Amino acid sequence: MVCSVIYLMHSVHIQYKAKNMRFQGASIGEISRQLTICKSTVSFWCKDIELSASSIEKIMIKGKEKSVQGLLLYSELKRKDRIQRHDEQKKEGVHFVGTLTERDLLMTGFGLYRGEGYKSGGELGFTNSSPKMIVFYLKWLKIFGIQKGDLIFRLTINNVF
Repeated sequence: MVCSVIYLMHSVHIQYKAKNMRFQGASIGEISRQLTICKSTVSFWCKDIELSASSIEKIMIKGKEKSVQGLLLYSELKRKDRIQRHDEQKKEGVHFVGTLTERDLLMTGFGLYRGEGYKSGGELGFTNSSPKMIVFYLKWLKIFGIQKGDLIFRLTINNVF
C-alpha cells in the first residue's frame, strides 16, 4: 500500500478497532491491510501497546508461516523458470547442431566408449545408467554391423542400500 503525503483524519472508531486488533495479537501489517491504513499510522496508534507473550508468539508463528509460503512460491517460480530455460536451450541446441552425420555418430560413439566402455577378454562393454546413452550406444554399434541379437545384456546393481 502506498501512503500519500496528505494526512487523512481517521475516525476514532477506526483507531479503536486498530488498537483492539493489536491487543488481540494482530501484526501491524495485518491491521494495515484489513483497515486500509498506512502501516506508519497503525504503528503510531499502537506504539504504547505492550503485547503479551502469547501475542508475540502468535505474530512470530504467522511470520514464519508466511516466510515458508513465500519460500515455496519462490522455489516453484524458480523451478518453472529453470524448466522453461532448459526447454529453450534444448531447442537452440537442436537447431545449432542440426542432423548428425554418420561421422558425427561415429565420433560421439568413440567418445562414449572411451569414457564409459571397456574391453576385456574379448568382451566389449558399456556401463551407463542413462537410457538415452544406452540407446545411442546401440545405434553406434549398428555402424559396425553389431545387432541387438549379437549382444548379451547384464544388469549390475551395486549394494548401496
